Amino acid sequence: MLWAIALGLALGTVTGLVPGIHVNLVSLMVNDRLAGDSAVPVLVAMATVHTFLDFIPSVLLGIPDEATALSVLPAHKYALEGRAVEAYFLTVVGGFSALLLSLLLLPVFFMVVPAFYARPWIATVLVVGTILVLILTEQNRRGALAVLLLAAFLGQVASDVPESLFPMLSGMFGVSTLLLSLVDAGGMPHQETSGGVSVGWGDVTRGTVAGTLSGALVGMVPGVGNSQACLVSSLLVGGNDRTLLVSMGAVNTANFIFNMVTLSLVGKARSGVAIAVQEAAAGADVFRTSLVSMVLAASLAAAVSLTIFSQFVRIVGRLDYRILTLSIVSLVTLAVAWRCGPAGLALLAASTALGVVPPTIGVKRSLCMGCIMVPVAVSLLGRGIY
Repeated sequence: MLWAIALGLALGTVTGLVPGIHVNLVSLMVNDRLAGDSAVPVLVAMATVHTFLDFIPSVLLGIPDEATALSVLPAHKYALEGRAVEAYFLTVVGGFSALLLSLLLLPVFFMVVPAFYARPWIATVLVVGTILVLILTEQNRRGALAVLLLAAFLGQVASDVPESLFPMLSGMFGVSTLLLSLVDAGGMPHQETSGGVSVGWGDVTRGTVAGTLSGALVGMVPGVGNSQACLVSSLLVGGNDRTLLVSMGAVNTANFIFNMVTLSLVGKARSGVAIAVQEAAAGADVFRTSLVSMVLAASLAAAVSLTIFSQFVRIVGRLDYRILTLSIVSLVTLAVAWRCGPAGLALLAASTALGVVPPTIGVKRSLCMGCIMVPVAVSLLGRGIY
């Protein structure tokens, strides 16, 4: 089992650090190469490590995926203030704290999950309620509604584009943030990598509880994923950037843990990795193996991730910020062209334009998550969740 966890650690490091190499794609490759349930610890360890390391491109480069899109905003702000290590440290603390809290909550969720699936209307209330709260908490409600509807329209139009989430989220949260930073900032300041990072345990507690509960709840809801869990968590913690970063780390880890709980209890896979685990297990109960793999992988990832991040900081610190930013935008554009074709490039351009609007009119950019939330809400209202 140890060799399998070591292999999972290596694969999770690659998927976490290299934008465009998706953990779901690697999961399929693992199942093709390894026979039966021997693939399970590899898959679980890989996905666990990925939840810690995929914040590195978000914090330093502003390149989001579904799980880290909302963290780009405060994290990149911290980076421009020379506090990138602090931002990433908070996500690691959130992720590991979520692991510990999730273990404590397992007995509760073993009772809750079956009851939840007996009442499918809860999912509809959750999604629709989140959308309403998003709008009603803004002072500029007309502007908020306009951004939400534009994002929803874009998400609906993009449904035929291959891997549409990649260009949409990259444009709304990544490229738009980077382009605006070129206007607002003179360059990437020196990042402090020595010395300790102060942790406000009140921020950690609030962020961990909000992120873990959001990740757990959304991990049970079909048709929604990490992005919606992050959105729910951001609404719970309010505008505190430190608490938000902790909660984003907590969401990422908790969502995967409770995906595995849902798979074990009711046999429903809610993520690409969970589907791969289900296929590899072939009906066997692998929850104990998965749990051990998660704990070991999370402990190792938390121990080495700050060292990896510090090395990335030193490399990025030697580069000219304007050149680096334009190179990242070019890299994202090429990746979109390769994975999604001309339609993906058009979607990237439209999403980037929309991503510039919220800070211009004074509303939260998280409203852009309407590209996912509104279509899901329409689907739930129209046909139920099964």
